Amino acid sequence: MVIQIWYLVKQMQTGLSEPSPGNVFIIIFSLISAMIMFSMSCAVASLAYHYSYLLSKNMSSMEDIELVRYECLSHHKAPHFPNYDNGTLKNWQSIMGVSFLSWICPWYNENKEQNQNSFNETYLSSVHID
Repeated sequence: MVIQIWYLVKQMQTGLSEPSPGNVFIIIFSLISAMIMFSMSCAVASLAYHYSYLLSKNMSSMEDIELVRYECLSHHKAPHFPNYDNGTLKNWQSIMGVSFLSWICPWYNENKEQNQNSFNETYLSSVHID
């Protein structure tokens, strides 16, 4: 597509062909598409950066919003929130898993039975029967 646009522009500049409405439309459409793709990639990159930062600090997006909100409302007298930061690698492993294979393939889980048992024990311990 880029080569075709470059070829059309070169032909128009050298005078080999007259600019037809179809060629002009292709050039304008391609430029608009490139601007949209660039802006979308900037938006996705900024979100990826922000959420990787939150993941490295072991914070959720709600905790980040609340922290900023409390700092604004209390004029820098915000209560101290508990710090769950265990270091970047430990935080990443607690969310994504220990194995590199589970980072790439999220459906791969080497400790599937252990995770299910811990969930059942936690769930059953919170149920109170009177």
